Amino acid sequence: MPSFASSRNRVVRTSPTFRILTTFLIVVFLGGGASRTDVQSLVFLRPLALLVMAYGLFGIRLDDVRRFPMAFALLGSATLLTVLHLMPLPPALWTAMPGRDLIVEIDRASGIGPLWRPLTMVPAMTRNALYSLTVPVAVLLLAVRLDDRERAMLVPVFILFGIASGLLGLLQIAGNPGGPLFLYAQTTMGTANGLFANRNHGGVLLACMFPLLATYAISRSAARDGQRTLWLASAVAVVLVALVLVVGSRAGLLCTVLAILLSPFLAMDRLATLPKATRRLAMLVYAGGCVGLVLLGLVFVFAARAESLQRLLASDASGDRRLQVWEPVLAMTRQYFPFGSGIGSYIKVFQANEPRDVLTLNYSNHVHNDWLEVVMTAGLPGLLILLFAMATIVVLGWRAWRRGGQTNPLLARTATIVLLLLGLASIGDYPLRVPSMMTFFVIALLWLEARPALERIGHGDERGRRRRPR
Repeated sequence: MPSFASSRNRVVRTSPTFRILTTFLIVVFLGGGASRTDVQSLVFLRPLALLVMAYGLFGIRLDDVRRFPMAFALLGSATLLTVLHLMPLPPALWTAMPGRDLIVEIDRASGIGPLWRPLTMVPAMTRNALYSLTVPVAVLLLAVRLDDRERAMLVPVFILFGIASGLLGLLQIAGNPGGPLFLYAQTTMGTANGLFANRNHGGVLLACMFPLLATYAISRSAARDGQRTLWLASAVAVVLVALVLVVGSRAGLLCTVLAILLSPFLAMDRLATLPKATRRLAMLVYAGGCVGLVLLGLVFVFAARAESLQRLLASDASGDRRLQVWEPVLAMTRQYFPFGSGIGSYIKVFQANEPRDVLTLNYSNHVHNDWLEVVMTAGLPGLLILLFAMATIVVLGWRAWRRGGQTNPLLARTATIVLLLLGLASIGDYPLRVPSMMTFFVIALLWLEARPALERIGHGDERGRRRRPR
């Protein structure tokens, strides 16, 4: 099992690619926590992503692609479909597509006449969707060039991102509701958003930290400081529970409960090698920890600080605007099927078809059900990509939990929990439309898919030299 760190008497050596990737991830998490198109940080983030993509392509090898065919197929198909939505089509073709009647009538009334138009009904938003893919593609091109040890070292990197986001959220609610600690202008002031514009995304990231903490502690259990690492991870987990309670995200709270229930299964292989008395003690410690977390939650409830739990209990499903939007979106999905309205076109298309009974002073920026939005905007091809992604994760997850075969089974199993949490969160929100969460998804997919690589010793490259014994 690859270790996350070296011993005290050996210096941890990393490649330039790893250092560039971690630096880029820091930039992404600082400036890529929103899904809007008018976020000012995108002016710097996306050009930087193009430069990182160029660097990643410069040194990539065919073996790197062969090790992660599913990841490349998934991002490649999404990119290709977005490009196809921007390709100009002859008038006879695009006018015959479902849902284009409004544009045809506008062209006829204005006297414009027949024009070549792309499949998408909002080309500007589809181009923005294409540009947004530069960030996850850049991370993919760098991450596949890492060796297995360096990919495992990304676990504590993301743990630090989660802790930083949670602590920033705590400072946000403790300080000025409209102060400088809020990183985005279009956000909910006075709530614990952390590194995001939406507190739900911050809550989901915190939930994903529990399997990462478990993995880190398990991987270090055999080291000299293994016991200290275990207690440190446990303390951080308690802090994360408290942060989830004050964030105010119902999705984050539900995902946290699921993460706490699933994370102990990551230690089953390690516990199987320990004496029966030790296993019994571990189960008692876990049970005691769960009781302690429940008591902590009750303390926050009685202190009126558990906003996420209060919102969950006070929620009215019949009056929830998200559920009100889903019904007309389902009708629009049927209207534009099988080609879709165009990737990224949701805002304008929904406004053109929005029923009067859901009109408010605020516009709907997303469906808040990413599964449904993908099918509405990308049509049958988008649905097929979703099914392909689900099948890939299920097959690779089954291999990780039952058969093995990955380079690091523990890390692969951790990835299945993370991807499950992100998928469930996408039912009521859109975490994977945020650049930073996109990168998290890509890294988790690589953790899940990584298989043993061919030795590169003798090729004269940097990674081949790093594989030689020291």
